[in-house]
Amino acid sequence: ANGRVSFKYISVSSVSPSSVCAGSVITITGTNFATSGTTTVTINGIACTNVIVNNNTTITATVGTSTAFGTHTVVIDNPNGTNNGKTITIGTPTLSISPTDTTVCKNSIQPIVATASAGSAVTWSPTTNLYTDAACTIPYIAGTNASNVWAKPSATTTYTATATNGACSKTAEVSFEIETAAWNGTSWNTPPDANKSLLFAGDYNSNTDNRTLIEGCDCTVTSGAVTIASD
Repeated sequence: ANGRVSFKYISVSSVSPSSVCAGSVITITGTNFATSGTTTVTINGIACTNVIVNNNTTITATVGTSTAFGTHTVVIDNPNGTNNGKTITIGTPTLSISPTDTTVCKNSIQPIVATASAGSAVTWSPTTNLYTDAACTIPYIAGTNASNVWAKPSATTTYTATATNGACSKTAEVSFEIETAAWNGTSWNTPPDANKSLLFAGDYNSNTDNRTLIEGCDCTVTSGAVTIASD
């Protein structure tokens, strides 16, 4: 018996731009794209969003914001076939920051380390109480590339690192919380500890009234008589 075999296929001639930032729109040009049914586009295992088959020769898609830095294969899965013959370079750098958010003593020196992908420049904001040396004597200048900085926050502050690679960038943050344990003459608003400033607004004597020894970063007395026994 005579018969006919038909093959479904798609071809891809280009993916443009060839180098983009995560979150950017790309255009895939080829032939025989089915305009109905479901079409997906993935890059390094991360699905693109807003995939639109405009016609049988053009697909547009938005690169997933979590797509990793580097050159990766573009996989198009269309009802007429799958194609993985083209690559694209994602320029958005990787960036991590250490330490994580933490409570610290007021005016204590806190090292901050940013780790970014090769070729990226790292800048910081705000510049308040931010330095480029461990002794905190050389202020950080806005826009300067520095992977390692030191903070000496006098108030709760969130520092933002921005890694830039060409037109692409990524940010990460760390917050240093300055917490105060306040004594009103009767009770604490929060239990004192070694990472909190102590504020006294009333009489306090650690030797009487069954009050235990306390720890704190520093001590401010706004009113009252304060006596704290040494160890």
